Amino acid sequence: MTDLVKLVADLQPEEGFKVINGRPVLYDDANGHPIVPGYTLVGHPTAGYGFALDVSPLTQAESLPILASRAAAVDAKIQADLPWVKNLDEPRQRALSDMAYNLGAHGLESFATFLGLVESGAYDAAADDLETTAWYKEVGSRGIRLAGVIRNG
Repeated sequence: MTDLVKLVADLQPEEGFKVINGRPVLYDDANGHPIVPGYTLVGHPTAGYGFALDVSPLTQAESLPILASRAAAVDAKIQADLPWVKNLDEPRQRALSDMAYNLGAHGLESFATFLGLVESGAYDAAADDLETTAWYKEVGSRGIRLAGVIRNG
């Protein structure tokens, strides 16, 4: 039986992990060039340690730990940047983290009026304000659901 721990250790330097400016990137496996808008792909769009996404897309099972990790990170960022969020009930905290996952923490934090209303406990007014945003109109049922959570907890 193959020692998978050793195999993974062997594969890491061989497959590499493409980082530019401290940030992992999607790259062309034929030449290692990062894939950016307008780039003409030569090989396969590849991420992580040789994950050629067009040949072998991530499965749902592989994606769930990534989702959980990123959700935890965005939640921690929101809790750190907006310490008053800790005083909200859990469904409202989760709604803000859901929004931040979609918008990015900075994107959520740009909703100053909405966040001010949530912080002050004016949940109906906050939901009303959220419903006027372009984001709300773009995300369809997600926006309806999250405005309802902000309104009702």
